[in-house]
Amino acid sequence: MADLTRYQQSIVRNYYANLDTALLQRIGEQVTDLYLAEGKKRQKLWASIGTALEKLGVPRARIDHITAADDARLLATLLEELLAREPGTPPAARGAEPDGGGKAPAPRRAKRA
Repeated sequence: MADLTRYQQSIVRNYYANLDTALLQRIGEQVTDLYLAEGKKRQKLWASIGTALEKLGVPRARIDHITAADDARLLATLLEELLAREPGTPPAARGAEPDGGGKAPAPRRAKRA
């Protein structure tokens, strides 16, 4: 592989820094697709969702349970949990703080033109 320019390196770094956000968005879209899909399309969606959940650090047992149940509501519940956690924290570490929860994320400021 050729050496990357500084600009290309920043693109790759930003991609991996925001990978969890992109995966969560994709899973959210796939939840909607699950309600409409049937047959092989549904099986492919579950396989894709399982891969994305693995990349997010969800325990394999929980992924297997959700995919075996073939229930989009269970996936939607898990997605809500994943969206509620602090970015960069694995699902197992949620609620590990002594006060029982994480801090609320700081509001984002709008960029000025």
